[in-house]
Amino acid sequence: MVGNATGVTNLVNCVSHPTLGQCLEAAGKIGLDALAVATDGGSEVVAAAAEEGGSEVLLDTSAVVARAAARGLMKPGECAVICSTVAREAAEKGFSTEGLSVIDDGMSATLRGQVAAQLRAFGANAQGLENDATIGATSLERGIPLITGDRALANAVTKLGGEVRWFAPGG
Repeated sequence: MVGNATGVTNLVNCVSHPTLGQCLEAAGKIGLDALAVATDGGSEVVAAAAEEGGSEVLLDTSAVVARAAARGLMKPGECAVICSTVAREAAEKGFSTEGLSVIDDGMSATLRGQVAAQLRAFGANAQGLENDATIGATSLERGIPLITGDRALANAVTKLGGEVRWFAPGG
């Protein structure tokens, strides 16, 4: 019973009698377990999932603060990551990023400028605009989904063709 709930049984079945359904179910269950462990401090599991081809999803600072809401928007096999800007913001505000892998900020000044322009168009607060532009540009540059509770950032990245999963803060 425990093996089936954690995906171990599915993994054994996938290895011994591989079928697409069995292997996908194993990957999904094990990916979800890896995320659960990672958010409780198991950064090695996150790194292993990423190395094994788990797709990344970028959390912004609001998603780090509301990690349970962010987890609810993740798909099986996805690996939550933060960029350097989010790591710095979270540390400055006293929020834990334990268990989250840190990726480099996107380097494209053009994308940062485009995201900043969209943020202004969507009425973003001037305070934090530069950091939000960096976070959005990182998502766009890497082609990975962004999870955020910031409506202006979600709208800006979506307008520029990125994938965003928005949650209502405090909801």
